[in-house]
Amino acid sequence: MILQSVFKNIIPRNIFLLDSLGALLSGYNLAFVLVRFESFFGMPENILKILAIIAFVFSFYSIICYLLNLQHWQPFLKIIAFANICYCLLTASMVIFHIDQLTLFGVLYFILEIILILILSLNELKVSKKRAIIE
Repeated sequence: MILQSVFKNIIPRNIFLLDSLGALLSGYNLAFVLVRFESFFGMPENILKILAIIAFVFSFYSIICYLLNLQHWQPFLKIIAFANICYCLLTASMVIFHIDQLTLFGVLYFILEIILILILSLNELKVSKKRAIIE
């Protein structure tokens, strides 16, 4: 897969940057785009705001890890990977709980977001097990 080859050659420190930018984009979409077009997507505004806050916190965590250029980065990468997986589970449960309110576009958006975050998280876990020091 293309993403696996990308992760195979990426400097571990840059994974934190990728994670941070992805979470920032996700938070922005949730807080500003999906909230503004709530009727188009169907997820209640209060849920979107909670998910956005979580995404912004994850973005902050990852950018701090990136900027600190951690010598022993593996546990920090595992933390964000597991946090992302938990976020996916929370998002999936919100989709299931609010399925009767969601439009097709809402369901597709959240499924796509979950898939992308899971791909990133699983690759973060793989990288955290393989390399001993940050480059």
